[in-house]
Amino acid sequence: MRECGRLLQCLRASGQGTGISMSDFIKPGSFDAVIAAVAETAQWQSASASYATPSMALKLGHNLRKLAAIKTTRAIKSDDEVSRVEAQLFVELMDKEYQEKVSSAALTNLSERKFNTVKTLPTSEDLKKLSDYLTAGIQAALSSTGTMTPQEFKSLQLVMTRLLTFNRRRPMEVESIRCQILVIAVFLNVFHNVMHE
Repeated sequence: MRECGRLLQCLRASGQGTGISMSDFIKPGSFDAVIAAVAETAQWQSASASYATPSMALKLGHNLRKLAAIKTTRAIKSDDEVSRVEAQLFVELMDKEYQEKVSSAALTNLSERKFNTVKTLPTSEDLKKLSDYLTAGIQAALSSTGTMTPQEFKSLQLVMTRLLTFNRRRPMEVESIRCQILVIAVFLNVFHNVMHE
């Protein structure tokens, strides 16, 4: 609702008055002024036809609907037919015009930003170093025998890390592995490697 406070400040600065509450703007006659204040709050840049903060424009749309619902509820409870009709007509305008005037541009901005983000992938040398470290750590931690010691617990963590790192497409498979099966498999693998050396 902090965004609504900023919106109210923009509405008051536009010459609509300083003592006016947000409820006074939730009416059809003020809809265009509210849209202009949303554009100012979300920092509409007409040169690039985009918002500096498109998520703010979308949040304000949701908040305006909530405020209209609150006004409708209060009007019903106090038998204020004029306020109820104003709020309902405001919501009707929101349904018909807000998407065209605000939401579509904001969603376009968000999708463009998501599309243009640079994703850096680790180099093959880094992956090789990680793999070597995890393998060495697993073998060093499992060299001791007996009950589950902190060293063995560390080895279990290293094995899980290695599985999650190199099985990124289907991490749920790794999550569904029971720890007992994993420990047995790790011990069998180490035993197999020791026997064949």
